[in-house]
Amino acid sequence: MSKKKLFLSSTDIHQMTGLCMRSARNMMAYIRDERHLGKQQVISIYDFCCCFHFPIHVVFIYINTDLFDKNPLDEDQIRREYQKYVLETGDMSYLYHKDFDIFMTPKDLKLRRDLEDLDGEELIA
Repeated sequence: MSKKKLFLSSTDIHQMTGLCMRSARNMMAYIRDERHLGKQQVISIYDFCCCFHFPIHVVFIYINTDLFDKNPLDEDQIRREYQKYVLETGDMSYLYHKDFDIFMTPKDLKLRRDLEDLDGEELIA
């Protein structure tokens, strides 16, 4: 099994959005400015999703599989995929994917688990 890709290139953004390469590079520059990243620093899927409000799992699936055939994403397709994902997993988080846990500090992981435990207790009560 190959490693999953967690960072975006301008080609990935070009394919996802259907914009020209120059626009994709401009989007990457915008993300670096918004997220206070260095000029040569890589852009993660999370950074892209935070800036443009895409569901992380849709972008992750787009980059790492051939589900979308590398065609530009449209709003209806994203909405269908997100709703399907929510129904299958029950995960209502818009900006979370389990593969990003490796980037989280132990404190953040504990906080996420505590919040999940609280949500579970509220559903039971």
